[in-house]
Amino acid sequence: VAGVVLAELAEPVQHPPVGENHLEAEHQIAGVAIGDHLRSTGVGRKVSTDGAGAFRRQRQREQPIDRLRRLLCRDQGDARLDRLRAIVGPTNVLTDAMDVEPHLVELRGLYRGATPAVVRPKTTAEVSALLRLADEFGLKIVPQGGNTGLVGGQTPSPAGDEIVLSLKRMDRIREVDPVTDTMTVEAGVTLLTAQEAAEGVDRLFPLSLAAEGSCTIGGNLATNAGGTQVIAYGNARDLVLGLEVVLADGRVLDGLGKLRKD
Repeated sequence: VAGVVLAELAEPVQHPPVGENHLEAEHQIAGVAIGDHLRSTGVGRKVSTDGAGAFRRQRQREQPIDRLRRLLCRDQGDARLDRLRAIVGPTNVLTDAMDVEPHLVELRGLYRGATPAVVRPKTTAEVSALLRLADEFGLKIVPQGGNTGLVGGQTPSPAGDEIVLSLKRMDRIREVDPVTDTMTVEAGVTLLTAQEAAEGVDRLFPLSLAAEGSCTIGGNLATNAGGTQVIAYGNARDLVLGLEVVLADGRVLDGLGKLRKD
C-alpha cells in the first residue's frame, strides 16, 4: 500500500502537442460460480442427521462473504469491526450497502465485487495499524484510490472475502519545495490537486490524463500511468524520487528522499 509519494517537478516548458493513442480492448469476463461442490463418496455411507451434522452442512453451504462477516463478528458480537472502528473512527468503517456500493464497481460496469466493509484511514499510522490487524486475523485487503482504473485492480473479489482499504482521505500535500523541484503528497491526493500545487510555485507536474480530476497519485503510481505527455516526461514511475510504504504486516518503509542519486 503506497502511503506517500515524493514526486519530481519540472520547469514549465513548451512542447509540441503529443497525441494520445486511445486503445480499446474488449474484456471477456469469465463468471466463476462459488458454492458447494458435493461429491457422493460411496454406497451405504450414512449421513448424520443430528444437530452437529446439520451445523456442519450449513457451514459447508456458507458463502465466502458470509464467512468473512462471521470472522469479523464472531467474538463478542462485532469485536473485530469495533477494532477497525477504534483505529479510523466509527464513521470511517462503511458496512451499509448503499455506502459500500460505489467502491464495488468499475466505471464501465465490467468488474463488480463484494465486500463486508470499506475502511477509510486518514494517516500512515492508521494504515499501519489496519494492516497489523489484518495480518493478525488473516484478512485480505484491497487498496483503492479514486476507483478510476479500467482493469479491475481496485475492485474487490466477487467472493466478498476482501476488505476495501480506501485511501481517498489521505489527501494531504505535505510539502512543495521549488528549490529541489519536488513535492511530497499522500496517496489520496488527486492528480489535478498535485498539478495545481506545482503550478502555484511556477512548476509543472507533467502527468496528465482524462481522469485527473478524480484519479489519485497512489493509483497513478500503482498502474504506472502514462497520460498525454508520456513521451516527453515518461511514465509515473519516472516522476517519483521516493516512497513511504506500509508493508503487509504493518511495518512502515520510509524511502522519502529528495536526492535523485538515492
